[in-house]
Amino acid sequence: MWNFLQNFTQQILDPIGIWIGLLLAVPVFWTWYEVTLGRRKRRKRWQQEIQQSQGQRPSILIIDCLKGKKSVRPKVEGFCQKHPVLQTITKDRIFEYSTDKESLAPEDMPALVDAIREKAVDVYRSGTDVLHLFYGGPAIVPFFLGREFANACQVILYQHSGGTYTSFGPLNYDLASTSTL
Repeated sequence: MWNFLQNFTQQILDPIGIWIGLLLAVPVFWTWYEVTLGRRKRRKRWQQEIQQSQGQRPSILIIDCLKGKKSVRPKVEGFCQKHPVLQTITKDRIFEYSTDKESLAPEDMPALVDAIREKAVDVYRSGTDVLHLFYGGPAIVPFFLGREFANACQVILYQHSGGTYTSFGPLNYDLASTSTL
């Protein structure tokens, strides 16, 4: 009996364990490559793209603060597939932030603002000059978004209404049209 278990372990279980270990090593090394070299290559490609083309470099930013209620991402992806301009945006130019909380409280705002700033840095690094912003959540967060992207790039805000998204157009504030007292 003991000899049978020893042979079974050495001849069957050991090779199976080795093959499973080799198979599991593939995603580990792929992730390591993406984290170390993949990001550098992507940033280098973005930098070359910025230097060579002076045209528009659109990106999509999805801010989802409705995690406990409903997810914004599936509806945004469906809308982007139907929109001729948005469907040409590559996957590496789609940025997303979603919260883990059911609802946002005032004490959650500093962490949320920091997370939005981190996403803003990623958007800036990509050389984005037109940002298509999809937002779902409480009304206070767009004020932080406006502050972060005010002087960086053109921001086009989309609002969900009637089962689809409607563009508000570019967000801008024309100082010349305002009257002074």
